[in-house]
Amino acid sequence: MNWRMAKLFNQTKMQSIKFIFIPFLIFTLAGCSLIPVEEDDLAPPLIEPKKEEVRLLTVEKGSIVKNLNLQGNFRSSISESLYFKQHGGRIVSIDVKLGDTVSKGDVIAQLENEELTKRVQQQKLALERAKIELQRAQQEIELNLPDTQIDLDLKSLEASIEDAKTNLERTTRLYEEGAVSLQDLEVAQQQVEQLELSYEKLLISTEGSKAYPVDEQYIRLLEINVETAQIEYNYLQAQLSNTKLVANIDGVVTYINTLKRGEEVIAYDPIVDISNSENLFILATLDNAEEILEAKDAEINQPVEVTYDGKTYIGTVVQTPETAPESADREVTELNKTSIFVKPNEELPDGVDIGDRVDVKITLVEKEDTIVIPSASLHSYLARNFVKVLDGESRVEVDVEIGIETKTEVEIISGLEEGQQLILN
Repeated sequence: MNWRMAKLFNQTKMQSIKFIFIPFLIFTLAGCSLIPVEEDDLAPPLIEPKKEEVRLLTVEKGSIVKNLNLQGNFRSSISESLYFKQHGGRIVSIDVKLGDTVSKGDVIAQLENEELTKRVQQQKLALERAKIELQRAQQEIELNLPDTQIDLDLKSLEASIEDAKTNLERTTRLYEEGAVSLQDLEVAQQQVEQLELSYEKLLISTEGSKAYPVDEQYIRLLEINVETAQIEYNYLQAQLSNTKLVANIDGVVTYINTLKRGEEVIAYDPIVDISNSENLFILATLDNAEEILEAKDAEINQPVEVTYDGKTYIGTVVQTPETAPESADREVTELNKTSIFVKPNEELPDGVDIGDRVDVKITLVEKEDTIVIPSASLHSYLARNFVKVLDGESRVEVDVEIGIETKTEVEIISGLEEGQQLILN
C-alpha cells in the first residue's frame, strides 16, 4: 500500500514541474527576440598632420651697441653734516625744516645752556674786575705810592681767593649734579691753589726774602689774575658755543634728525645735513651684481647721456667702483662699490634740486660690420653655444663663438655666415 502511495506522489510532482518549466521556457525565448543586434564600430577618419611653420631669419651683418642704463639722482659736491661733539646735552630746538635754504652763520640747532650762560656772564665780570685791579695798581706805581702797595696786594689777593673759593663751591655742587664736567671742577680748584700760593709768596716777600721789588711782584700777580680769568672766560665761551650748531656753508637742508625737545644728543650723531645746490653731480646707482660687473667696462672721462625731465644732456664719468679711492668710512666705501659718479658737462635747467631723479646711459662697447642675431635664437648647453639653421629641408645645429651680448642681441664671431637661414623657433 505504501509503495503505491509513493508512486502516485512522484507522478503528481513531475506533472507540476512540467507545468511550471514549459511557460518559463517560452517566456525566455520570447525575450531574447527583443534584444537589438549590435552594429560594427566605424574606424575614425584619418587626419593629415599639420605641417610645422618654420620662422627663419637671413643672417646678415650689422652693428651692435651695449649700453649700461642706470637711474640716479643729483647730489651736491659741497656738503656738511652738523653734530654736537659732546654727549649728554639736551636738545632745545632744531630751527630748520627739510628743504630750507640756509646761509653761512645761521643757527641750526641749540642745546640747553641756561646755567652755562650764567657762568659766562659771571666770569666776564671777574675778568673785568681783574683788569681794573691791574690798571689801578699800575697807576699807583706810576704815582710812587709804595707804602700802599703791599696792603693793596694782600687785599686784592684775599678778595680774589674768596671769589675763587665761592666759584669752587658752586662748581663742586654743579659737578655733583652732573651739570659740569670734571675738567671744569679741576680748573676751579687750580684757580684757588694758584691764588693762595701767590698770597703766601707775597707775605714772604714782605719779610725781605723777595727776589724782585714789591711793585714788580704786585703787578705780575695782578697780571696772572687777569690771565687766569681770561683763560676761564675763553673756556666757558667755547663751551657755550658748543651748545649751538651753526651753518658753515650756504645750502639746502637735506637731512634732519628726529630728536624731540628735551631728548639727549649722542656725540657726533648727525643732527642736520646741508648741501650746496650750486655744485651738483649725478650719483648713478648699480642695483644688482650684473650691473656691477658691467660697470667695470666704464672708463673715466667717458661721455654719457643724461636724461632729465624729458631732455638729454651730456655728462662725463668721473668715478667708477674700480677707480674709487679708499676710505676709512664704511658707508662711503659701500656707496663707492655700487655707484658711478657723473659730472654734467652742460648747464642744467633752472629748478634742478638735490635728490631729483635722472636717467644715465653709458655706452660700454659698440661694433659695426659684424654678424648680429636675436638673443632668443642662441642656445646654450653647459659650455656649448649653438644655433639652429635650415640646410635644405633639414635642421642643423651649428656651434658658434659669441662676442658682445645685450639683452636683445648677440654678436657672432664665428660659426655663422651671411646668407644662412637662421631658425628662430
